[in-house]
Amino acid sequence: MSDAHGRPSERVSRILQILSRNLLLRPFISVALVALLLVTIFSVIFYVQRTLSEIEEALPITLSKQERELHVLVNNMGMLVHNIGFARANKTPGGFSMVVNQAYEMERATSRKCPRKLSL
Repeated sequence: MSDAHGRPSERVSRILQILSRNLLLRPFISVALVALLLVTIFSVIFYVQRTLSEIEEALPITLSKQERELHVLVNNMGMLVHNIGFARANKTPGGFSMVVNQAYEMERATSRKCPRKLSL
């Protein structure tokens, strides 16, 4: 196993080199790859969970606000239609001023809640 000078023979050193490379280097690489894969998977799961929880927290509030605003808008439109009917039946010159004032008030209220104007 060793030559005349006390060094391991060429064959033994070659076997030790192969063993050290296979047993020490490759498990380290495979362990590092598995650890990297686990870290990547857990970070993606954490990111998706955090994003979904943010959406879940924000969604019901947004929907309830929109539902409430729509309810108010429908009620205001109903009152406006009702007042237009009264103004047509009234025939006095100031009858439509109440309707016009109510229409301006509705426009002002909706422009505060919805700053962008819809163009038709």
